[in-house]
Amino acid sequence: MADAQLTWQDYQETLAGFRDLADTRFKLLTLLPSVSGIAIGLITFDLEQFKTAPGPRLMVGLLGLAVTLGLTLYSQRNSQVYNALVARGRALEAQLGLLRGGQLSHRPPRSLLLFGVFQIWHDRALALIYGSVLGAWLFPVVCGALWMVGASRWGLPVTVPTLAGGLALLGAVGFILELHRLDRAAARVPKVVEAMVPASARASGPDVRVFFPAAPLTGSLKPGANSVLASARAS
Repeated sequence: MADAQLTWQDYQETLAGFRDLADTRFKLLTLLPSVSGIAIGLITFDLEQFKTAPGPRLMVGLLGLAVTLGLTLYSQRNSQVYNALVARGRALEAQLGLLRGGQLSHRPPRSLLLFGVFQIWHDRALALIYGSVLGAWLFPVVCGALWMVGASRWGLPVTVPTLAGGLALLGAVGFILELHRLDRAAARVPKVVEAMVPASARASGPDVRVFFPAAPLTGSLKPGANSVLASARAS
């Protein structure tokens, strides 16, 4: 009875952490694009004035880019912890016998396809949003840097804002692809570890990621799984 109570308390704490991280994600997604869009608009509203005195606006652009990159890295780590809590919650639901009613074990699979081709899931959306905002901050940074070094006198085939816009677009694509790669890398887990969660708990699709729990889970695991888990931890 005591073990069951401890497991239930562990499950409640896991759900609380899951909700807190989901709330943090939502707040960041609400504030960062909006604040960045307003700030970039104010910096680049008068390009002639920007060209005349690029230094101060370049500094603001660099600070905005640094803050956005820092929040992006913070979000990436939050996503990793978020995925760990989902996996731990599913394992606890299996141990508690909640497989028919556990909210984490019964999350819908990644079955939605944009235009019938591109699979939709949370981290791909995050990569698109954060990558686009980072690319947008590159526009005032590149503009300011080019005007600081006198690029408008180089006889370029395009204007400085056009060149900066193209480089910002390429930067956004690069950030999106890199953030997507990081998500894919975080999804790779050893098959022997994944097998420790019952098949019914893994039925919701490739979103399942299994991380080492702080204490061995018993009851719902396969025979010998705890010894395998201990050896995996040691490696």
